[in-house]
Amino acid sequence: MDLHFSIVINSVWEQTAANHASHLNGVLRVGLGLVTLVSGVGKLLDPAGSRQAMSDFGVPSKYVVSATRALPIIELILSATIILDATSRLSSLALASLFTFFSLSIANLLRQDKAPPCNCFGAVHSDEVSKWTLLRSISLAALAFLVHRLPTYALTPGFKSATLAATLFGAVSYAVVLGVRRRRRLTASKPAKRLSKGQRVPATRLWDGRWIEELLAEDRPTLLLLTSTDCGHCVLLKQWLNPWRDRVQENLHIVELQTLDSKQFNDPPQIEGLGRSVFYFSPKEAGRFKSVTPGAFLVDETGTLLATPVAGRLEIEALVRLTLRQTAVAT
Repeated sequence: MDLHFSIVINSVWEQTAANHASHLNGVLRVGLGLVTLVSGVGKLLDPAGSRQAMSDFGVPSKYVVSATRALPIIELILSATIILDATSRLSSLALASLFTFFSLSIANLLRQDKAPPCNCFGAVHSDEVSKWTLLRSISLAALAFLVHRLPTYALTPGFKSATLAATLFGAVSYAVVLGVRRRRRLTASKPAKRLSKGQRVPATRLWDGRWIEELLAEDRPTLLLLTSTDCGHCVLLKQWLNPWRDRVQENLHIVELQTLDSKQFNDPPQIEGLGRSVFYFSPKEAGRFKSVTPGAFLVDETGTLLATPVAGRLEIEALVRLTLRQTAVAT
């Protein structure tokens, strides 16, 4: 009698535990679906921020555009398929892998003492990379893996429930889009934050088809100078820097990037640069630098900013002098 009672108790306990685990699976799937949906929509509606984040996280320039387009689409697909019973296990495993990849990338940035904006939720919210960002990403990866291991809760057991889930997903998606657009309108009046030390220069394609990464020196810092054809201060800067050209080039690689308008872009003028060729790019590409002309960006061989970007002839002169002194001390 006692043995039979014990078996019944154990059976009930196991069934209750299984039910709780199953319910937890359902709750986590809905939660992860919402988080991933907001993240995907936020990135989709903030392509400029997402593109810069791809550069900051070390994606090679030639893959930045593709990655910027693909990531939010992947997130939106996973946010929908994790809700469906038939695909939830595979989707949760994919989400766990995605969040694990994010965690490794964030940890790599922290190891290098870099803290660029993570743009994790695109236009919705973006903080500088920190230990909290890493902890959040690790937690989401763990929860996604837990969903994969738990018994699947029947959220969409039949055609009607699947149709209802799809309808609700569409409605929630529409609400999220409206919310993100409203938030963007509220923040549109704020001035764009310029790039900061530790970030990478934007993935920028030049007029000749090359990427900026291909112009950087491997044995010394590179100074990217942003100029334009109608910039008087740019001319004054060249008049000051040209006499220093030989001495500067020994310790500081200089690349001049000049903005051309749509008419000039098809037939760029021949303009004397700082002892080197001038590299041309469009106003759209120049806008990614969030700088007036003349502007200067001191970077290492990977395109990572070694100092806060400066603008104006006097600030650029000060940055060049400081860099030359630091290089001389180092050697």
